[in-house]
Amino acid sequence: MTAQKKYFIQSYGCQMNTAEAEEMAGLCEALGLVAAQTWRDAEVVILNSCSVRQIAEDKVYGWGKKWEKQGKRIFGSGNLPGGEAVQQDGLPLVILTGCMVGSARGKRKRINETELARRANFVDYFVDQGSYGEQLPTILMKEGMTSGVVGGERAGHGTPLRARRKEGSHAYIKISEGCDNFCTYCVVPHARGEERSKDRQMILDEVKALVGQGYEHITLLGQNVNSWGIASPEEKKAIRINSNQPLPFASLLREIHALEGLSKLSFVSSNPFDFTQDMIEVLKLPKIDRFLHMAVQSGSNAVLKRMNRRHTAEEFTDLASRIRQTVPDIELGTDLIVGFCGETDEDFEATLALVRTVRFNVAYLAMYSPRPGTFAATHWVDDVPKIVKKQRYERLLTAVEAADPGRGKGNS
Repeated sequence: MTAQKKYFIQSYGCQMNTAEAEEMAGLCEALGLVAAQTWRDAEVVILNSCSVRQIAEDKVYGWGKKWEKQGKRIFGSGNLPGGEAVQQDGLPLVILTGCMVGSARGKRKRINETELARRANFVDYFVDQGSYGEQLPTILMKEGMTSGVVGGERAGHGTPLRARRKEGSHAYIKISEGCDNFCTYCVVPHARGEERSKDRQMILDEVKALVGQGYEHITLLGQNVNSWGIASPEEKKAIRINSNQPLPFASLLREIHALEGLSKLSFVSSNPFDFTQDMIEVLKLPKIDRFLHMAVQSGSNAVLKRMNRRHTAEEFTDLASRIRQTVPDIELGTDLIVGFCGETDEDFEATLALVRTVRFNVAYLAMYSPRPGTFAATHWVDDVPKIVKKQRYERLLTAVEAADPGRGKGNS
């Protein structure tokens, strides 16, 4: 009997990538592969990449050094024009997917695919983000890793993916993917493409199935969950912070909340600019997570405008106040960028003032670095010196921690 091939998945970045890595793991196992404890034990290594920051991409490129130490020769990628993957005995097949591939191959591509292949020349195959259900089985069968038939049935190729989730009571569910907001610093609209919402009934069926399996805590995932179920980009942009507009997502939350067996319901990510009163009211429901993450990014209206964020500092502060009045025990988290293009001392002081006013329980901080292909990188100069960014970062971290001692968290 032929020994089962082993796979190893290294996933970077957000919770969405975690959920997709679980789906890929489930697909590999449906194809007859088994999980390896380390990449050294695997015949197939899948790198699920992130592009939000350069450091995440650098971690992927760093795998090239691992292969060099193992003596892996460099070949052209098997699914690039003129490329042909060649598998060496004793060395893993390397597959790259995720946001780096999406950034090079999507309709809104921001980086050159040939350049990606040159830098990641240790990769045998590139798999389009969101297409692994079709592409992975084809590649693994071509390379002799699987017959594609398990228990007499063909696996993969567009069939619904059963995620291989970690044991426990918490599970992720993707309800939407992509983003149409185009914040000027952000790669997500390029890497993930246009926003697409999953069907309501599919979501409800998935939640019911997971609850039936013993998962009591469900987290709904999307690049911008607030606009779930709204197809028109114009309608999405018409939603305003603190308005009374009802949202399909708030209705979905109420429907899921009513399901028996569910004890906790979380969701990420929410943007402040379309967080309406309808959403505030939903937060009162007892099963809704008492932690809410909303990225403010800056306390300066001038910087927010350059970032193409559709809220002002005053609107965000008012929103936070209204949420805490409605749900006094809620904890608020956020993201903050220091040193964005054109940020002055006055702009930074405005961010410090907002942090001191809102008093976030958790804040993830980042020093701005240009992401190739974004609006900011192509139109503006990264004009805040690195030493100034570091100084502002430290001052902001101190302000976050002072606002809620022991709870603030910096992440550069």
